[in-house]
Amino acid sequence: MRLTLVATAPRPDRAPDRAVAHDFDRGTLLLTPVADFLLVTGELVAPDLYDAALTALTELGRERQPAVPRTAVPPGGRP
Repeated sequence: MRLTLVATAPRPDRAPDRAVAHDFDRGTLLLTPVADFLLVTGELVAPDLYDAALTALTELGRERQPAVPRTAVPPGGRP
């Protein structure tokens, strides 16, 4: 099982020593005090699965904040 970062932000409403697994129709999210992760079995995550995880977070009432861009842009601007 691998963790794919989905969103990060302070979570003052969560216990600082507890993570919660949340199943949604396409997989499982791990909700922690500092970030939310999509649990996956491989190294690559399909864009539609990542989007489904963001939608699941939104439905949970969480603020949608993508943590990592899908395409990294190096310093200076062009990939």
